[in-house]
Amino acid sequence: MSNWNRRELLNLADAIRNSLKARVESAPKHERLMHILHEADQGSKTIFTHDQHLHDVRCAMCHVCRGERLSNCDREEGWSPNCAFVRTHTAV
Repeated sequence: MSNWNRRELLNLADAIRNSLKARVESAPKHERLMHILHEADQGSKTIFTHDQHLHDVRCAMCHVCRGERLSNCDREEGWSPNCAFVRTHTAV
């Protein structure tokens, strides 16, 4: 794929979608994840996805994931290239 940012957002959107299907979340957590899913979906449907959009979506996901302890992250801050949330919720 020529636009890796788009692909990264698509992977993140798929992981969020799979997570929401797998377990029932509290209403506020569900709403935050749905907002991030919407932003990831929007970015994955564009011809070109800017680095900043990918960065913003990842930051929002990290904030929710760490705050709600959705996965055990291998980093204290910032996006992990080995994101446990995406790994856990991506179909093999």
